[in-house]
Amino acid sequence: MPQKHSALPYKLVIRGQTYHLEIRTHVNGQRLLVRESTHCKDRKQAEQYAAKRFAQVIEQAEYRTNPLKLKDFTIDEAFGLYWEEIGQDHSNADDTFNKLSNLTKYFNPKLKLSTLTVDDISRFVKAKRAEGRKVATINRYLAMLSAILNLCKKRKVNVPDLNVREFMKPEPFENVKYFDDWATVEKIISNAADHFKPIILFSIYSGMRISAILNLKWSDIKGETFNISVKDKRFKGGRIVTKQIYPPMREVLDSLPKVNEYVFTYKKERILSVKKAWKRALERAGLPHVSLHTLRHTHATWFYQKTHDIKAVQKSLNHTSSKTTEKYAHLMDAVVYDEYMSVFGH
Repeated sequence: MPQKHSALPYKLVIRGQTYHLEIRTHVNGQRLLVRESTHCKDRKQAEQYAAKRFAQVIEQAEYRTNPLKLKDFTIDEAFGLYWEEIGQDHSNADDTFNKLSNLTKYFNPKLKLSTLTVDDISRFVKAKRAEGRKVATINRYLAMLSAILNLCKKRKVNVPDLNVREFMKPEPFENVKYFDDWATVEKIISNAADHFKPIILFSIYSGMRISAILNLKWSDIKGETFNISVKDKRFKGGRIVTKQIYPPMREVLDSLPKVNEYVFTYKKERILSVKKAWKRALERAGLPHVSLHTLRHTHATWFYQKTHDIKAVQKSLNHTSSKTTEKYAHLMDAVVYDEYMSVFGH
Protein backbone atom coordinates (compact mmCIF):
# COMPACT_ATOMS: atom_id res chain seq x y z
CA MET A 1 0.00 0.00 0.00
CA PRO A 2 1.24 3.52 -0.71
CA GLN A 3 2.40 5.43 2.33
CA LYS A 4 0.01 8.10 3.54
CA HIS A 5 1.34 11.63 3.79
CA SER A 6 -0.05 14.57 5.77
CA ALA A 7 -2.15 16.96 3.70
CA LEU A 8 -0.95 19.82 5.85
CA PRO A 9 1.83 22.01 4.39
CA TYR A 10 3.65 21.84 7.71
CA LYS A 11 4.81 19.14 10.08
CA LEU A 12 6.07 18.69 13.62
CA VAL A 13 9.39 16.98 14.33
CA ILE A 14 10.50 16.10 17.86
CA ARG A 15 14.13 16.79 18.68
CA GLY A 16 15.15 15.77 22.14
CA GLN A 17 12.08 16.62 24.20
CA THR A 18 10.93 19.63 22.16
CA TYR A 19 8.74 19.74 19.05
CA HIS A 20 10.01 21.72 16.06
CA LEU A 21 7.90 23.15 13.25
CA GLU A 22 8.69 22.86 9.56
CA ILE A 23 6.62 24.71 6.95
CA ARG A 24 7.00 24.03 3.23
CA THR A 25 4.59 25.75 0.85
CA HIS A 26 4.26 28.39 -1.89
CA VAL A 27 2.77 31.87 -1.61
CA ASN A 28 2.10 33.92 -4.75
CA GLY A 29 4.48 31.69 -6.70
CA GLN A 30 7.33 32.00 -4.20
CA ARG A 31 8.63 29.01 -2.23
CA LEU A 32 8.29 29.34 1.52
CA LEU A 33 10.43 27.33 3.95
CA VAL A 34 10.34 27.93 7.69
CA ARG A 35 12.01 25.85 10.42
CA GLU A 36 11.73 26.83 14.07
CA SER A 37 11.22 25.46 17.57
CA THR A 38 7.71 25.45 19.03
CA HIS A 39 9.26 25.60 22.52
CA CYS A 40 6.64 22.98 23.48
CA LYS A 41 7.17 19.49 24.85
CA ASP A 42 3.46 18.63 24.79
CA ARG A 43 2.13 17.42 21.42
CA LYS A 44 -1.23 19.22 21.65
CA GLN A 45 0.38 22.50 22.62
CA ALA A 46 2.85 22.11 19.76
CA GLU A 47 -0.03 21.49 17.31
CA GLN A 48 -1.81 24.63 18.52
CA TYR A 49 1.39 26.63 18.13
CA ALA A 50 1.96 25.18 14.64
CA ALA A 51 -1.54 26.06 13.42
CA LYS A 52 -1.25 29.59 14.76
CA ARG A 53 2.24 30.17 13.38
CA PHE A 54 1.30 28.75 9.99
CA ALA A 55 -1.52 31.27 9.69
CA GLN A 56 0.84 34.08 10.72
CA VAL A 57 3.58 33.03 8.32
CA ILE A 58 1.17 32.79 5.38
CA GLU A 59 -0.33 36.18 6.21
CA GLN A 60 3.11 37.78 6.41
CA ALA A 61 4.32 36.06 3.25
CA GLU A 62 1.29 37.24 1.29
CA TYR A 63 2.04 40.76 2.41
CA ARG A 64 5.74 40.58 1.54
CA THR A 65 5.02 39.20 -1.92
CA ASN A 66 2.59 42.05 -2.57
CA PRO A 67 4.36 45.22 -1.35
CA LEU A 68 1.58 47.47 -2.63
CA LYS A 69 -0.78 46.02 -0.08
CA LEU A 70 -0.76 47.95 3.21
CA LYS A 71 -1.37 45.50 6.02
CA ASP A 72 -2.93 46.39 9.37
CA PHE A 73 -1.29 43.81 11.63
CA THR A 74 -2.53 42.76 15.04
CA ILE A 75 -0.01 42.88 17.86
CA ASP A 76 0.21 39.09 17.70
CA GLU A 77 1.04 39.21 13.98
CA ALA A 78 3.64 41.93 14.58
CA PHE A 79 5.29 39.83 17.30
CA GLY A 80 5.22 36.85 14.93
CA LEU A 81 6.90 38.86 12.18
CA TYR A 82 9.65 39.97 14.55
CA TRP A 83 10.22 36.42 15.76
CA GLU A 84 10.36 35.02 12.23
CA GLU A 85 12.70 37.62 10.75
CA ILE A 86 14.87 38.56 13.74
CA GLY A 87 14.13 36.93 17.08
CA GLN A 88 14.66 33.28 16.25
CA ASP A 89 18.17 34.08 14.98
CA HIS A 90 19.28 35.71 18.22
CA SER A 91 22.12 33.92 19.99
CA ASN A 92 19.77 33.49 22.96
CA ALA A 93 16.54 32.90 21.05
CA ASP A 94 14.81 31.27 24.03
CA ASP A 95 15.15 34.50 26.02
CA THR A 96 13.71 36.50 23.12
CA PHE A 97 10.81 34.07 22.80
CA ASN A 98 10.07 34.37 26.54
CA LYS A 99 10.13 38.18 26.36
CA LEU A 100 7.67 38.14 23.45
CA SER A 101 5.44 35.74 25.38
CA ASN A 102 5.54 37.99 28.44
CA LEU A 103 4.63 41.03 26.36
CA THR A 104 1.42 39.34 25.24
CA LYS A 105 0.33 39.32 28.89
CA TYR A 106 0.27 43.12 28.88
CA PHE A 107 -0.90 43.89 25.35
CA ASN A 108 -4.01 42.36 23.84
CA PRO A 109 -2.71 40.09 21.04
CA LYS A 110 -5.81 40.82 18.93
CA LEU A 111 -5.38 44.59 19.23
CA LYS A 112 -4.45 46.30 15.97
CA LEU A 113 -0.86 47.50 16.13
CA SER A 114 -1.89 50.81 14.58
CA THR A 115 -4.16 51.55 17.57
CA LEU A 116 -1.38 51.22 20.15
CA THR A 117 -1.19 54.45 22.18
CA VAL A 118 1.12 56.29 24.54
CA ASP A 119 -1.24 55.32 27.37
CA ASP A 120 -0.78 51.62 26.52
CA ILE A 121 3.00 51.94 26.81
CA SER A 122 2.71 53.99 29.99
CA ARG A 123 0.46 51.36 31.61
CA PHE A 124 2.94 48.65 30.66
CA VAL A 125 5.83 50.54 32.28
CA LYS A 126 3.79 51.18 35.45
CA ALA A 127 2.81 47.51 35.66
CA LYS A 128 6.44 46.44 35.38
CA ARG A 129 7.48 48.91 38.05
CA ALA A 130 4.69 47.64 40.33
CA GLU A 131 6.16 44.15 39.90
CA GLY A 132 9.45 45.48 41.20
CA ARG A 133 11.27 45.13 37.86
CA LYS A 134 14.56 46.97 37.51
CA VAL A 135 14.99 49.89 35.15
CA ALA A 136 17.34 47.80 33.01
CA THR A 137 14.72 45.04 32.62
CA ILE A 138 11.97 47.47 31.63
CA ASN A 139 14.33 49.14 29.15
CA ARG A 140 15.03 45.77 27.48
CA TYR A 141 11.31 45.24 26.91
CA LEU A 142 10.87 48.76 25.57
CA ALA A 143 13.84 48.29 23.22
CA MET A 144 12.20 45.14 21.87
CA LEU A 145 8.88 46.93 21.34
CA SER A 146 10.72 49.69 19.51
CA ALA A 147 12.49 47.14 17.31
CA ILE A 148 9.15 45.48 16.50
CA LEU A 149 7.62 48.79 15.43
CA ASN A 150 10.67 49.66 13.32
CA LEU A 151 10.58 46.28 11.57
CA CYS A 152 6.88 46.60 10.85
CA LYS A 153 7.42 50.10 9.49
CA LYS A 154 10.09 48.75 7.12
CA ARG A 155 7.63 46.11 5.95
CA LYS A 156 5.06 48.86 5.36
CA VAL A 157 2.74 47.67 8.09
CA ASN A 158 0.44 50.33 9.52
CA VAL A 159 2.19 51.44 12.74
CA PRO A 160 1.32 54.14 15.32
CA ASP A 161 3.30 57.35 15.54
CA LEU A 162 5.07 56.43 18.77
CA ASN A 163 8.59 56.81 20.10
CA VAL A 164 8.71 53.95 22.59
CA ARG A 165 12.29 54.77 23.58
CA GLU A 166 11.08 58.01 25.20
CA PHE A 167 9.83 55.83 28.06
CA MET A 168 13.30 54.39 28.72
CA LYS A 169 14.98 55.67 31.89
CA PRO A 170 18.71 56.09 32.60
CA GLU A 171 20.06 52.92 34.16
CA PRO A 172 21.91 53.19 37.48
CA PHE A 173 25.54 52.12 37.60
CA GLU A 174 25.49 48.37 37.93
CA ASN A 175 26.49 47.01 41.31
CA VAL A 176 28.05 43.73 40.25
CA LYS A 177 26.98 40.81 42.42
CA TYR A 178 29.45 38.00 42.89
CA PHE A 179 30.38 35.32 45.41
CA ASP A 180 33.10 36.24 47.87
CA ASP A 181 35.04 33.00 47.96
CA TRP A 182 35.27 29.37 46.94
CA ALA A 183 33.68 28.27 50.21
CA THR A 184 30.39 29.86 49.17
CA VAL A 185 30.51 28.34 45.69
CA GLU A 186 31.37 24.92 47.12
CA LYS A 187 28.44 25.20 49.50
CA ILE A 188 26.12 25.79 46.54
CA ILE A 189 27.64 22.91 44.59
CA SER A 190 27.29 20.50 47.52
CA ASN A 191 23.58 21.35 47.70
CA ALA A 192 23.00 21.18 43.94
CA ALA A 193 21.57 18.27 41.95
CA ASP A 194 24.26 15.94 40.58
CA HIS A 195 23.62 16.88 36.92
CA PHE A 196 23.86 20.57 37.84
CA LYS A 197 27.18 20.45 39.72
CA PRO A 198 29.43 20.34 36.61
CA ILE A 199 27.48 23.20 35.04
CA ILE A 200 28.19 25.45 38.03
CA LEU A 201 31.87 24.54 37.96
CA PHE A 202 32.17 25.04 34.21
CA SER A 203 30.51 28.46 34.51
CA ILE A 204 32.96 29.56 37.21
CA TYR A 205 35.96 28.23 35.30
CA SER A 206 34.97 29.56 31.86
CA GLY A 207 32.95 32.70 32.57
CA MET A 208 30.47 31.61 29.90
CA ARG A 209 26.78 32.45 30.03
CA ILE A 210 24.60 29.56 31.16
CA SER A 211 22.73 29.65 27.84
CA ALA A 212 26.01 29.15 25.95
CA ILE A 213 27.04 26.32 28.26
CA LEU A 214 23.77 24.47 27.75
CA ASN A 215 24.14 24.91 23.98
CA LEU A 216 27.66 23.46 23.94
CA LYS A 217 28.05 20.36 21.77
CA TRP A 218 30.87 17.81 21.72
CA SER A 219 31.40 18.67 18.06
CA ASP A 220 32.23 22.25 19.13
CA ILE A 221 35.30 20.99 20.98
CA LYS A 222 38.47 20.87 18.89
CA GLY A 223 41.49 19.73 20.88
CA GLU A 224 42.12 22.33 23.58
CA THR A 225 39.65 24.90 22.25
CA PHE A 226 35.93 25.07 21.55
CA ASN A 227 33.61 27.34 19.57
CA ILE A 228 30.71 29.17 21.19
CA SER A 229 28.12 31.67 20.02
CA VAL A 230 28.10 34.92 21.99
CA LYS A 231 25.60 37.74 21.93
CA ASP A 232 26.27 40.24 19.17
CA LYS A 233 23.43 41.92 17.29
CA ARG A 234 25.73 42.58 14.34
CA PHE A 235 25.77 38.88 13.46
CA LYS A 236 22.87 36.57 12.69
CA GLY A 237 22.63 34.04 15.51
CA GLY A 238 25.40 35.77 17.45
CA ARG A 239 29.16 35.93 17.01
CA ILE A 240 31.19 32.72 16.91
CA VAL A 241 34.34 32.85 19.01
CA THR A 242 36.97 30.29 19.96
CA LYS A 243 37.69 29.81 23.65
CA GLN A 244 40.66 28.11 25.26
CA ILE A 245 40.07 25.02 27.39
CA TYR A 246 42.15 25.35 30.56
CA PRO A 247 42.89 22.37 32.86
CA PRO A 248 40.01 22.97 35.33
CA MET A 249 37.56 23.17 32.40
CA ARG A 250 39.09 20.05 30.85
CA GLU A 251 38.65 18.19 34.13
CA VAL A 252 34.93 18.96 34.11
CA LEU A 253 34.54 17.91 30.47
CA ASP A 254 36.43 14.66 31.01
CA SER A 255 34.10 13.75 33.88
CA LEU A 256 31.01 13.84 31.64
CA PRO A 257 29.63 10.88 29.66
CA LYS A 258 29.17 11.33 25.91
CA VAL A 259 25.56 10.16 25.70
CA ASN A 260 24.18 12.99 23.56
CA GLU A 261 25.43 15.50 21.00
CA TYR A 262 25.15 18.10 23.78
CA VAL A 263 27.79 18.15 26.51
CA PHE A 264 25.58 18.75 29.55
CA THR A 265 22.75 16.23 29.92
CA TYR A 266 20.31 14.71 32.38
CA LYS A 267 19.17 11.12 31.90
CA LYS A 268 20.90 11.21 28.49
CA GLU A 269 18.77 14.17 27.33
CA ARG A 270 19.92 17.71 26.68
CA ILE A 271 19.40 20.10 29.61
CA LEU A 272 17.28 23.04 28.46
CA SER A 273 17.07 25.06 31.69
CA VAL A 274 18.63 25.02 35.16
CA LYS A 275 16.72 27.90 36.77
CA LYS A 276 14.76 25.62 39.12
CA ALA A 277 17.89 23.62 39.98
CA TRP A 278 19.70 26.88 40.79
CA LYS A 279 16.87 28.11 43.00
CA ARG A 280 16.79 24.81 44.92
CA ALA A 281 20.58 24.78 45.39
CA LEU A 282 20.54 28.30 46.87
CA GLU A 283 17.62 27.46 49.15
CA ARG A 284 19.29 24.28 50.43
CA ALA A 285 22.53 26.20 50.97
CA GLY A 286 20.64 28.81 52.99
CA LEU A 287 21.72 31.62 50.68
CA PRO A 288 19.64 34.54 49.37
CA HIS A 289 18.48 34.30 45.77
CA VAL A 290 20.71 35.80 43.10
CA SER A 291 20.56 35.29 39.35
CA LEU A 292 22.49 32.58 37.53
CA HIS A 293 24.47 35.38 35.90
CA THR A 294 26.19 35.82 39.26
CA LEU A 295 28.42 32.88 38.30
CA ARG A 296 29.70 34.80 35.27
CA HIS A 297 30.19 37.90 37.41
CA THR A 298 32.09 35.81 39.94
CA HIS A 299 34.45 34.48 37.26
CA ALA A 300 35.16 38.00 36.02
CA THR A 301 35.52 39.50 39.48
CA TRP A 302 37.93 36.87 40.78
CA PHE A 303 39.94 37.06 37.56
CA TYR A 304 40.17 40.84 37.83
CA GLN A 305 41.12 40.75 41.51
CA LYS A 306 44.06 38.47 40.71
CA THR A 307 45.26 40.04 37.45
CA HIS A 308 44.21 43.70 37.80
CA ASP A 309 44.00 43.47 34.00
CA ILE A 310 40.69 44.65 32.54
CA LYS A 311 41.82 43.57 29.06
CA ALA A 312 42.34 40.00 30.26
CA VAL A 313 38.85 39.98 31.77
CA GLN A 314 37.45 41.43 28.55
CA LYS A 315 39.02 38.60 26.55
CA SER A 316 37.81 35.95 28.98
CA LEU A 317 34.23 37.25 28.78
CA ASN A 318 34.44 37.72 24.98
CA HIS A 319 33.36 41.35 25.18
CA THR A 320 33.97 43.28 21.95
CA SER A 321 34.43 46.54 23.86
CA SER A 322 36.31 47.20 27.10
CA LYS A 323 33.49 49.58 28.07
CA THR A 324 31.24 46.57 28.63
CA THR A 325 33.84 45.13 30.99
CA GLU A 326 34.49 48.35 32.91
CA LYS A 327 31.70 47.61 35.39
CA TYR A 328 34.26 45.38 37.13
CA ALA A 329 36.73 48.23 37.44
CA HIS A 330 34.96 49.57 40.55
CA LEU A 331 36.81 46.80 42.39
CA MET A 332 40.10 48.60 41.74
CA ASP A 333 39.68 50.91 44.73
CA ALA A 334 39.42 47.98 47.14
CA VAL A 335 42.31 46.14 45.50
CA VAL A 336 44.57 49.19 45.51
CA TYR A 337 43.68 49.91 49.16
CA ASP A 338 44.56 46.35 50.23
CA GLU A 339 47.86 46.48 48.31
CA TYR A 340 48.70 49.91 49.76
CA MET A 341 48.02 48.77 53.33
CA SER A 342 50.07 45.59 52.79
CA VAL A 343 53.05 47.86 52.04
CA PHE A 344 52.52 50.91 54.21
CA GLY A 345 49.95 49.86 56.81
CA HIS A 346 50.96 49.38 60.44
